Parts: sequence; structure tokens; C-alpha cells
Amino acid sequence: MILSYIKTLRPHQWIKNLLVFLPLIASHSYTSAHSIYLAALTFIIFSLAASAVYIFNDIADLQYDKRHPIKKNRPLASGRVSKYVLIIMIPTLIGISLSLCLIISNQLTYLLGLYLITNFLYSKILKSIAVVDILILTLFYVMRIISGAIAINVFISAWLIAFSIFLFLSLAAAKRYAELSNAKKDNRSCNNSRGYSFADKEFIYTTGLTSGLLSVLVLALYVNSQQAEKLYTNPIFLWGICPIILTWILRMWLLLNRFQVDEDPVIYTLQDKWSYVSLILFIVFFLLATT
Repeated sequence: MILSYIKTLRPHQWIKNLLVFLPLIASHSYTSAHSIYLAALTFIIFSLAASAVYIFNDIADLQYDKRHPIKKNRPLASGRVSKYVLIIMIPTLIGISLSLCLIISNQLTYLLGLYLITNFLYSKILKSIAVVDILILTLFYVMRIISGAIAINVFISAWLIAFSIFLFLSLAAAKRYAELSNAKKDNRSCNNSRGYSFADKEFIYTTGLTSGLLSVLVLALYVNSQQAEKLYTNPIFLWGICPIILTWILRMWLLLNRFQVDEDPVIYTLQDKWSYVSLILFIVFFLLATT
């Protein structure tokens, strides 16, 4: 039973919160133990807050999840955990995360509060509005990056924000595309609460793929910028990162088109061997650029 309650926290989704470390890496502040500590604490804060949101979503979507071929196996939908215990867990997790925020700064507390409020609005209203929902999902990713910058008190460049917006818009669109594709493949009706119909598949595909390609374009422009020349010892090696991300994006959308991606891109990433290969190659070229 304890494992079922842990599963409701969605610990596999915490991988998204690793984005708080991105400003630490981009600003080359990873040599500072204090900055690493603050970034790690921010990771814990957002993981607890995100878990509270996931529990809230499970409660809000309970009737839909019971009818879903995959989501019906979630702890709450399958009856393995108590709804009332989960209701108590929500304010507890939020209280702990907000308290930890105060250790870092008031700014982070305000941003986390905005993140939580927007999440709850998304769960009740915004997720049912087509296009708006994937823009909000993109915002959640970007807010994690901004939080990481606030935590260690570094400037976050427009390059990083632009790259993140396009990349995570692609991932948000991928989530919706996978949901529609899998529903159609299994001869299920689409989830109208998301605001999309099967006729929107091509639009979502085009939006997601184009956004992913634009993220690579932004990265390529950054590599050739004066800012990159000042920050990196050998910025020419950053060019090696561009084809890595480009290949990963194109491959993801190819597999989406073949119905080979789960409805959650995070699960796809964790289970995909090429994602780990891409990460290793990314680290190699990054280290070559900095040394």
C-alpha cells in the first residue's frame, strides 16, 4: 500500500524538475557548492509541489481515468489508495514546498505560488482550451528554468528562454498528439475535455515538429553569437550538440507517427535508449566546448 501512495507522487515525473539545474550549467556555476545546494533544494521544492498537483489531477480526473485503458491502473483509479488520504497529502506537500522556498528567497516563493495557482487553473479550466493548454504546459517547463536561475541568483539569457519555449512546446504537442493517436488506434473516443478532436492531429503534428526544429535553429544561432564566444573556451564544439538534438526530435516525431510512443513523452524518454546516448553525447560536446 505504501508503494501505491508513493506511485501517486509520480516520482518518474520528477525528471522534469532537473530543468532547475539548467541555469547552473548554462552559467557555469556548477563549481560552486552553495549554488549546487540551492539548485538541489529547488529540485526538491518543485518535486513536492508537482506531486501535489499530480494528486489533485488524479482526483479531478478520477471518472475519466477509470474508463481509460492505461490510466485505469493508476493507484486511485484502481482503488488501491484512499481518496481522502490523498486530499490530506495535497496541502501537506504544498506547505512543505513553500516553507523550503523561504530558505532560498521570497522571489522563488512567489514564483512557486504562481506555478501552483496556474496548475490548479489548468486542471480545472485551461486544459480544456485547445492551443492554450499546450502553451501552459510549455510555461510550466520554462518556469522551472526561471526558478533555477532565481535560486542561484544568475541572469537567464533570452537565448535559453527562446530555445526552451520552442523545445517544450514541441514536447507538449507530442503529449497531445500521442493521446489522440493512441485513442484512434484503440478505437476510443478522443478526450473532449482536452479541447481536441481527431481532425486536429495534423495541426498538432505540424505545430510540434515545427517548434522542435525552431528550437534547434535558436541553438544554432546562439552557437554563432558573441555571447557563446565569451562564455565558452571552444564554442565550435557546441555545433556538435545541434545534430544531436535535431536527431532526437525528428526520431521522437517519427515514432509518434508510428504509434510507438506512450501518451507521456517523459516515459518515452526514460525508456528510450537513444535518449541516453543523446545525453552522453551532449555532455561530451559540452565539456569539449568548456575546456
